Amino acid sequence: MYISKRRSSLPDLAVAFNAGISESPSSWTPTIASLVEDRIPTVCTAFNQMEAQSDASAVQKMGGGQVRFVWKEEKNIWASGRKHFDLFSVPDLFWSENLYWTGFLGRD
Repeated sequence: MYISKRRSSLPDLAVAFNAGISESPSSWTPTIASLVEDRIPTVCTAFNQMEAQSDASAVQKMGGGQVRFVWKEEKNIWASGRKHFDLFSVPDLFWSENLYWTGFLGRD
């Protein structure tokens, strides 16, 4: 976890692949808050649009309500081309690795 140990230098970029941020807010809140506070460019991917929307909403809350999104809940053109069928992936019914992504940097 990013915040488990502060270092003398900060990362240039943080990436969370299919992290399910909204599904585990208690474990993600300290990390997201630190990434926002330290203005670390961060990219989060999600399996589908609904998860991407939930993750972006969770990031906004974890970041104190003023997170500066560079882009939000967009389809990732570099996502896996392998589609998986899932009745619970409404509205798409399909998901792929890293299908949607969101980027943020600090606060507004």
